[in-house]
Amino acid sequence: MIQIIATMAVALVITVFWKISLHSTGAAGLAMFCAFLAERGFGNDVFYVFIGSIILGGILGSARLQLYKHNLSQVVAGYGLGLLAGGVGFLVDI
Repeated sequence: MIQIIATMAVALVITVFWKISLHSTGAAGLAMFCAFLAERGFGNDVFYVFIGSIILGGILGSARLQLYKHNLSQVVAGYGLGLLAGGVGFLVDI
C-alpha cells in the first residue's frame, strides 16, 4: 500500500511539470505485482493474469495515444515509472 501511494505521489509531482500517463503507471504496477506473486509461488494462474496485464497495458497506452490524451513519450514514461516502482517494491519486499 505504501508503494502505491509513493508511486502516485511521484507521478503527480511529475504531472505538475509534464503530463505522465497514470493509466500506464497503474498497468505496469499491476504487471509487476503479478510477477511478484508468481515468484512467490502462487501458481500458474498468476501467469495468465500477468500476461493479461501486459496486454491491458498495451491497450490502455494505445487508447491514450488514439484519443490524443498523451504522446508516446508520456505513455512510455508512465509505464516505466510503474515498472520501476514495482521493481523497487519487489526488491525491498514491502
